[in-house]
Amino acid sequence: MNSLLQALFWLPSFRAGVYDFVHDPYVDGSPQRCIPHQLALLFAHLQGSERKAVATMSLTHAFGWNTPAHFAQSDVQEFCRILFDALDQIYPRKALPSPTNLFHFAGESFVHCGRCGNHSATEQSYVELNLPTQDVDSVYAALDTYLAPELLRGENQYACSVCEDKVDAAKGIKLLSLPPVLSIQLQRFTYSPVTFRKVKLNHRVAFPRYLDLEAYTPEARSQFLRGERASHPPLDYEPPPDADLAALPHVYALTAVLVHTGGAMGGHYYGYCATAPDGSPSGWIHYNDSVVEPATWEQVAKAYGHDPDDETANKLVGANAYMLLYSSVGASAAWRAAHPLPDTASRHPVALPSPLAKLVADANTVHAGLLAQFKAASEVLLLNVRYGAATTSISLAKTTSYAQLIERVLTALDVVLSPGAAARLRPFDTADGVAGAPLIASDDTLLANLPLHSNIHLVLETRAPGEVFPPAESFTLTLLVFDAETLELSPPVLHVLDFEDAAAARAYTADELVASVGGAVKGSLLTASHMGKLGAGADAVTWLDSVDGATRVIASLRIVPGSTLIVDPSPERAATLEWLEKMRNTVTVRVRGGLAAQVAAALGERTPRVGAEREADALLPVDLRETVGELKARLSELLGGEPASSHIRLRQRRMAPEAIDTAPLADFGLYTGSSLWAEAGRSVQPGQVALVVHVANSDHNPENKASFPYLPVGELVVARAATLAKVKAALVPILPADLAAALPSTGQLAVAPRLRLRELLGEKVAHILSQPDASLADNLPERYAKTDAVDVVVNVLDADEALLPGQILLDTYVHVLGDAPEDDTLDGPFELAIAATATKDDLAAALASAHGLPAVAVAKLYYRTQLDEVGAEALAWDVDGAAVLNATPWYLRDGDLVVARDLARAEARAAAAAAAAATEHAAASKANTEVALAIHVQTAEERAAYAELLSSDSNADAPSSSHEQHSAMSTFNFKLAHSVKNRDVVVMKDRIAKVVANVLSAPAKHGHTKCNLMLEEVATGRRFEHKLSGDQRVKLPEVKLVQYALIAMDDEGFLTVMDSRDEERSDLRVEPETQLYAKIGEAMADSDNYFEVVVFSAMDLEFVADLKVVR
Repeated sequence: MNSLLQALFWLPSFRAGVYDFVHDPYVDGSPQRCIPHQLALLFAHLQGSERKAVATMSLTHAFGWNTPAHFAQSDVQEFCRILFDALDQIYPRKALPSPTNLFHFAGESFVHCGRCGNHSATEQSYVELNLPTQDVDSVYAALDTYLAPELLRGENQYACSVCEDKVDAAKGIKLLSLPPVLSIQLQRFTYSPVTFRKVKLNHRVAFPRYLDLEAYTPEARSQFLRGERASHPPLDYEPPPDADLAALPHVYALTAVLVHTGGAMGGHYYGYCATAPDGSPSGWIHYNDSVVEPATWEQVAKAYGHDPDDETANKLVGANAYMLLYSSVGASAAWRAAHPLPDTASRHPVALPSPLAKLVADANTVHAGLLAQFKAASEVLLLNVRYGAATTSISLAKTTSYAQLIERVLTALDVVLSPGAAARLRPFDTADGVAGAPLIASDDTLLANLPLHSNIHLVLETRAPGEVFPPAESFTLTLLVFDAETLELSPPVLHVLDFEDAAAARAYTADELVASVGGAVKGSLLTASHMGKLGAGADAVTWLDSVDGATRVIASLRIVPGSTLIVDPSPERAATLEWLEKMRNTVTVRVRGGLAAQVAAALGERTPRVGAEREADALLPVDLRETVGELKARLSELLGGEPASSHIRLRQRRMAPEAIDTAPLADFGLYTGSSLWAEAGRSVQPGQVALVVHVANSDHNPENKASFPYLPVGELVVARAATLAKVKAALVPILPADLAAALPSTGQLAVAPRLRLRELLGEKVAHILSQPDASLADNLPERYAKTDAVDVVVNVLDADEALLPGQILLDTYVHVLGDAPEDDTLDGPFELAIAATATKDDLAAALASAHGLPAVAVAKLYYRTQLDEVGAEALAWDVDGAAVLNATPWYLRDGDLVVARDLARAEARAAAAAAAAATEHAAASKANTEVALAIHVQTAEERAAYAELLSSDSNADAPSSSHEQHSAMSTFNFKLAHSVKNRDVVVMKDRIAKVVANVLSAPAKHGHTKCNLMLEEVATGRRFEHKLSGDQRVKLPEVKLVQYALIAMDDEGFLTVMDSRDEERSDLRVEPETQLYAKIGEAMADSDNYFEVVVFSAMDLEFVADLKVVR
């Protein structure tokens, strides 16, 4: 991508066309997603930025490419087509000529009948020439091969529509016009019938600096009509210095060479760009990502490929030209005459528009400020120094001497040296607790000449008068020494032991270790082999009083740099043992839920949670020996007593039951990094459930994603055994005053029929609690049997509840069809009560009657905006009319969405669309039937036969033609078929499928590599195959794999899951009697682990793909 963008940037007319685009937010939408705008900004920064390199991230984000998969190596030709399609789609909206018009030229694909002389031709628009490189040694030879006609004889005879018979014919391609900029793609990749693999052709294919296409113009077609080869100038041809360039429309100057280095399975692109308007050999720049350097023509010419006489060359890999850009010297001269240089001193032939120039200038100002800050910061070193248990940080300029450094360190640490004493510094690794080699320098050595960097950690060493430091190459042992009385209050003392060599260190005894640390008794010390192992408790340490004083401790006790010593003079060692036990039982959990923000504020720190859009969770150390009640008390104290411990709920998962106060935290299976839900509210005892009550939000705006349709108004803790009627009566005091006023005042139990309780799942209302005389537990879905909190929505009805047993309540919409799809509207929602066992035809009849329509088609909606996002035709309107609503394939339940539309009007529109599609398909088929693989005309006999064949051509100059329009760029990503890889997800035959294999066949002369795609349908697993040409574009839909925490699954296979934002959904379903259904069923019975489901989504397809064990 980078190499192509640099090549396009150095085309003055293309750059000017890019600068002509002015972003209008009302027409072009967000500037971040507007491709021409981001391309113009990129070019502007390339032209005027003072940075060494310009990032392309904003442009790739404009394409919607923001995942790692989008940054895999791709074909430069493929990216060029995607970019050009995007510009061709957007520029016409603003009545602007697209800069890609510079590349467009007309060609003709023809077939000439040798019997009747009928000449069938199709005019096509091209943006590039794809030239074969097999068995050619230059671009001219490749052009001859590509444009030479072929004979269709024998088994390849042509079926002439006039003769109504298979006849000998000639087939070829003719150039009808030449573009201002010619893009040539050299087909360096082919298929090997020997290895059955794609291979790269690295042989020499020379390209001239000036390409003369006069022999290939329409006026010069007589050579081909006689079956002769085109005559072309030598490779070193140059126009005369005094030539009138405007009179040379067929001469092109090489302006860019895009080079591919590597093999057929991968590699890297870089480029050479000509900065001189005439492509002179001195005006070349080599671009390789952020590397930019001058280049010579000799360097560019090395991209020809391997010299065939070079026996040492690797024929499988190499750096050779893959794409060439040639500019018409006549068109370039005319453009320069019409656009004089804005500044004779500027090396850029195009002036920056004022708005872009201001943006670049502002960016340069910011960059200059950051550069100055960085430069100033780079001249100063921040040093962290420790001495014993004391630490300090100092900032010094790099021009400070080593003697001044030592003096500053001693002053900062309040260390006073006696006369004749010595001091030195060592680097210190805080992660491993290991000191490095000491800094050896003379007093006047500057810090800039020492191996120091900002934020480095150093340790100060001192020696008394008369003592000397061991040599720098001595063996060093660094120990961390703790005082048992201040284990949690003070940092460890850094104790550095120097030995003359490793042998002296190995001879070091336990007595010597005790003496060096300053302990009076061996029993006062214990040692562990790294701080992390102390978490295993007392079993990970060795008590030195159990070791003989002559024991060589480094070898026997495995003391290594970074080992820990704890000085504990008490015989009982109680402080040490308690500290070790606490370390073993302490974990740091993430506090989530309603109290997370308060806990975080009290702790004074916040840590981001990966994937979360909300504020970060609080990190809280907890001792697993604590009980839930003790932790609640500690949290209440941390929060200043509000809420009280009796009004704090703790859960391990959001939907998990509340923890019992007497249970130890160890029973929760907590570990560092796990979550603990903390919420305010009355504690829920066994046999109770908390109803979190919501009411409809009258200010809800469906267009605003931040607006929630339901608002919480309170919470009610009730017994599960209480009847639904009593629960409804108990809810009245919680309701807002306006809703409570609408209820009858004859008694609390009288209000029950006027209240409707519905389960709330995320933003969707679902199951209706409809049995007033049954217990709350019987009314709740089974998934709430093991949880103690339920979100419910309360509706106040105008009359007593009329919903009958066995009925479900659906939210229905009417899709009102306008004159065109863009005129369609969606009315609703309207509530409809219907028997759960009714059929689809019954539902259609009820909806038709309710909305006064003769007949309606019905489809299920999975969410409110689905119709707008995927279109009406993507919905399943053709479900069997006898299908039962609460059974496959619909499984409708309370709160589900259905949409209806006028059946007659929908069928009429579908018939019209089918007729238009058939007409379009017929036109496309007719245009494509003239394009086929051909046999190269090589022999003199074939040339003569071709000349004879064309002798009857009386209409060769007046072919019937049809123009193929460019298709607008869709919202999909695209790949050329030959570059599709295994495991790519593609759209083929209107199905989303995964590529199992892409079998390539060798290309013929006028064709491309043939691809046989072996595919597996993602939704069903059924396999099928599809054949297509290697240059055809294949749609790649945007694929998302989202993980949801699994909460529950009902008997019908509907899952209740929760995403990373703690929002629930219950519209995902797994077909019963499948392996995945059984697997999830087993997971739900496993109380020791947590599980996540992986949901695959692409286009309008979404399904559960897999189950993962989290712990």
